[in-house]
Amino acid sequence: MTDRNDHFFGLQETLYPDNKKSPDLRGSTIEMEVNGEQYRYKENFASAYSAFYFNPKGYASFMNTFAKGRYALAINGLTSITHETNRLDWYLFTGSPDQIYAEYFKVIGAPKKVPVWSCGP
Repeated sequence: MTDRNDHFFGLQETLYPDNKKSPDLRGSTIEMEVNGEQYRYKENFASAYSAFYFNPKGYASFMNTFAKGRYALAINGLTSITHETNRLDWYLFTGSPDQIYAEYFKVIGAPKKVPVWSCGP
């Protein structure tokens, strides 16, 4: 895809800061390794990945797959997204952030509520 000065947010939640001043992924390459429930108790991962990103221009993308992927975002004037799979369900969402998240949660399920006891005194 041709770069249109887009900015990208999402895809990862790393636990170690990388000295970036912004969570904008523009100019980054993200190696995507989304692990399903089968890894839940076998591994201790330091990062969480989701094949979901959003853009302030009013759109978001979600690849419904656990297949390994690579996101090269606005590199040399191009954005390239690949996943190592023969089948891929790709969702595009548009609208306000509230509309985008409402549609996204219809696909993946709503986030769980935080228990009151975890909120402190």
